[in-house]
Amino acid sequence: MTEARDDRRPAMAPSGSDDGSAEILSFLRELVLRAGEKLLEVREHLQVDAKGPVNLVTEVDMELEELLVDALRARFPDWAVVSEEGRARDELEGRPCWYVDPLDGTTNFVHGHPFHVISIGGWQGHRPVAGVVYAPVLDELFMASAGNGATLENPRRGGPARPLALRPCTRLAEALLATGFPYQRAEVCRLNLRCAGEALARAQGLRRGGSAALDLCYLAAGRLDGFWEPTLRPWDVAAGSVIAGEAGAVVTDYTGGDDFLWGRRIVAAGAAVHPQLLEMLREAHARPEEWPLGSPLSAPAPLTPAEGEEGL
Repeated sequence: MTEARDDRRPAMAPSGSDDGSAEILSFLRELVLRAGEKLLEVREHLQVDAKGPVNLVTEVDMELEELLVDALRARFPDWAVVSEEGRARDELEGRPCWYVDPLDGTTNFVHGHPFHVISIGGWQGHRPVAGVVYAPVLDELFMASAGNGATLENPRRGGPARPLALRPCTRLAEALLATGFPYQRAEVCRLNLRCAGEALARAQGLRRGGSAALDLCYLAAGRLDGFWEPTLRPWDVAAGSVIAGEAGAVVTDYTGGDDFLWGRRIVAAGAAVHPQLLEMLREAHARPEEWPLGSPLSAPAPLTPAEGEEGL
């Protein structure tokens, strides 16, 4: 579990500050900017036809992943690398690890929607090290390192990076929340619709952006007040969770514990809203057959939170 930062202890910092954090972030910044330029070039020529752009998108994913993984391995030979497309699935064996998602928000990318990002997060076990998330179409670069806060930069427009902080929201009823849904349209999707129904009934609003990494960064920037999502993988949340935590968010799994990286369920919000969001999710999971806004689907059979979460 990552706790909200205060003056006593930076929540995301490992014991002992890393004097090389600025150098690490500088390297990651240049790396994701290179990858972002490549993604922008491809996007200009992407056309969706009757057969769909699956092959092209797969090629883009693999090409970007190769660029990112090779650079990380060359610069950090003692680190493990785990990436979405499978080019790198190193055994951790107690080593620090880079989690790489070359294109988070693939469906958005295919449809020309700007909410897609390149994401790199560094962790040492359960301790965060650094995170970088770059949305090239939006010209927004989010960065953070443990104990040093989070920033937002517009690299193409220029200007200094700006520090990030959560919006001071204390009540779920005043919160703008976000979630996401798995690719599979099965019971887990229905269960999260139940959670979404609770959010629509209790919160001020609900959004579905299509990129977990960007949702976490929007929480850090004060554009959202809370985020949850099931069935995620480490590369989906490794970078965004560092950035959200450094901006002041509490980041946990659905039980309030710290197993969100590999546990496939994440909840993030400010210190006041987080317990309210957890309680909302617990109640939704306890009564999956009830729909507070009316049933959008035929009533699903009760299930445990772990069911139906194969693949993503």
